[in-house]
Amino acid sequence: MKNTENDFINENYGLAISLARKFYSHGLNYDFEDILQVALMSMLKAHRKHDPSRSVFSTFATFCIRNDLIKFIKKHILSILQNKNC
Repeated sequence: MKNTENDFINENYGLAISLARKFYSHGLNYDFEDILQVALMSMLKAHRKHDPSRSVFSTFATFCIRNDLIKFIKKHILSILQNKNC
């Protein structure tokens, strides 16, 4: 990882933690570290795709992180439901 990406993650770590906490507090059976890891990976992906001329980063990153967290949870819920049906 580049040094600028490390600095960027350190500067915006609070955004990822705040969104991860919201999803963790819904009583789902996941470790907080797993949810935080998805949020941080999504934030890094958002950083690479962000166009500063179109929007503020925090708005764009919030949208990306929430979408990836929802995909993560849906994927795992579907796999649990499929296992129960066997």
